[in-house]
Amino acid sequence: MIRNGGIRWLLFPLPLIFNFISLRKMWEFLYHIPNVDKAMRKRLFYKTMDGTYSGIMKQFYSALLVDTMSSRNGR
Repeated sequence: MIRNGGIRWLLFPLPLIFNFISLRKMWEFLYHIPNVDKAMRKRLFYKTMDGTYSGIMKQFYSALLVDTMSSRNGR
């Protein structure tokens, strides 16, 4: 996850929380739970987080710069 030991120590509960969330039955709409290995369920959750989080942060950062929230197409 994070190579810096100090930051890793501060954020150590996050993987525990994320792993707990990734194994909940609320994700049942994505796949048939008995057919999917726990490791793959965690991987899907983390990859979904990776794919969505950076875009949200970029949009938030640009909103702070121009003091207006807008979509990617400027509206």
